[in-house]
Amino acid sequence: MTAASRDGVSVIVPVFNGERYLEDALRSALGQSLPPSEVIVVDDGSTDGSVAIVEAFGDRVTRIRQPNSGVAAARNRGLAAAAGEFIAFLDHDDTWPEDKLEVQVAALQADPDAGIVTGRLRVIGGALPGRAWSAEGNREAPGGAYLAASLIRRSVFEEIGFLDENVGPASDDLEWFVRARDLGVRQLALDAVTLLYRWHGDNVSTDIDAAAAGQLEAVKATLDRRRGRTG
Repeated sequence: MTAASRDGVSVIVPVFNGERYLEDALRSALGQSLPPSEVIVVDDGSTDGSVAIVEAFGDRVTRIRQPNSGVAAARNRGLAAAAGEFIAFLDHDDTWPEDKLEVQVAALQADPDAGIVTGRLRVIGGALPGRAWSAEGNREAPGGAYLAASLIRRSVFEEIGFLDENVGPASDDLEWFVRARDLGVRQLALDAVTLLYRWHGDNVSTDIDAAAAGQLEAVKATLDRRRGRTG
C-alpha cells in the first residue's frame, strides 16, 4: 500500500490466529464508503493461516509481524507505523458498517476541539454472557470504551500516550479511555452503529476471570496516576 496521507485514516488490525474471521474484517475496512488511506495488520505471532490471508490482499494491506506480545503491544506497534491524521482500530473478528469512517471523520472535522468520537456497537453472532440487552431487540449498546467503535485523532495519542501494555486482556482500551477523560480529551458520542461486535465464544472477554483481573489493573493504574498528579 502506498504511504498514507497525513489527513487520512490509518486502520490498525491486530491479529493472533484469526484466520476464521480476518478476511471479513479486512474487507470491511477496505470497503468503507470513505476509504482508509492505509490498513496495517499487526500479526502478533500467528501460527495459523492468518499470514496467507493478509498476503492475498497484496499491497492494499501493510503487514507487520512481531512475536506474540498481546493485543495492546500489537496495537501500539501499528500506531508507531501509522501515518494518518485519524486512527481507527478493528479487531480481527469484528467488522464495521460501511459508513463508519465517513460519519466519524465528518464528526471530528465538524468539531475541531474533539479528539475522540465513539458510536454504538451491535452484537452479532449471539448474546453476550451476563448482558441481557445483547439478547433483546437490536442488540445495541453505547461503544464508549471500545477502541473499535471509535475514531481518534493521532494528536491525542501524541498528547496522552499509547496503550498500557501492562494491564490485563480486554482492559487496555478501558484504561486508555479513562486516561483520556482524566486528561481532558473531549469525546463525542454518535447515535449510530460504528462497530459490529462478533460474539463467537472464543473472544478475549470469554475468560471472565482474566478480564476482571485486567480491569482491576486498569483501575489501579488510573488511581496511581491520579495520586502521582496530586501527591
